[in-house]
Amino acid sequence: MNAKFVSLRWIKGEPAHLVQGIKGNKTPKNALKGSNGSFIVAGSPTEIILTVELENGNVCRYDIYRQILLETGRKKMSQKLFDTVESKFEKTTFEYDEKTGDISWNCLL
Repeated sequence: MNAKFVSLRWIKGEPAHLVQGIKGNKTPKNALKGSNGSFIVAGSPTEIILTVELENGNVCRYDIYRQILLETGRKKMSQKLFDTVESKFEKTTFEYDEKTGDISWNCLL
């Protein structure tokens, strides 16, 4: 089934950070390691949300951040790369696999 491009949104992640002053043997949520009231707390991952509309009118959203990095051979997203991907996707027809719910595209990034 074909799908058409609706939007592409870049949600920048948060890096891991240090939290100090935790008392009473409490561990903060998502803490990676620590002691004596100081902990390294995990951040949030970067996401690029692709929104497409299927032929039947349903709207689907996919996080395609890792796919874009793999296809382009990059390690992180830049504004220039995001703008390039967005402009190519605006002209692309996507293929939706009804069995798996996956989305694919035929343009080179």
